[in-house]
Amino acid sequence: MAEDADVEQLVLSLNNWLTYWRHTVMRVALPAVDLANHDDSFLSTHIVFIELLYHKDVTDPVRRFTMNGGEVFSRTAFKDILRTVYGSTEEEVAEFDSDNRGDNVIQVCIMAEDHLRCIFIDTHDVAKARAASKEVSGELSKYWATMLMKRIADGEYLTEENELSMLRGSRV
Repeated sequence: MAEDADVEQLVLSLNNWLTYWRHTVMRVALPAVDLANHDDSFLSTHIVFIELLYHKDVTDPVRRFTMNGGEVFSRTAFKDILRTVYGSTEEEVAEFDSDNRGDNVIQVCIMAEDHLRCIFIDTHDVAKARAASKEVSGELSKYWATMLMKRIADGEYLTEENELSMLRGSRV
């Protein structure tokens, strides 16, 4: 019974954390997948993976999780990781595998302890991302995880409002 309460608390904490961090995660997902250097089917065959560490004794919901790592994986490789690293059952792997939303949606898989949470980001302007500079897109894809890890460690999440404010402030 205590284990169920711990899992419930983890899920509630992750949901609360995502209220702050969802926009930031969404903003780094597009550079992570490097669409300028991949074919049209890439989003249906790959996911963005973020591994979080849960700090249940931390009271600040913004800092309750830290990022342990992140990578873009093929769906096939990620299913193997679910089985071998996280001990997921075949039913859990099949559930993940059945939720593929296609060529215009980025699937971000967030693992906190043994709890997997997937969020989906509709990329409204895939053509624009595919037409971006291949060199710039490739460079951005190398650093998305490091940048996100630092932002999370520093508690610097983005909102649409503060992102617009930063953009306005940078105009000369």
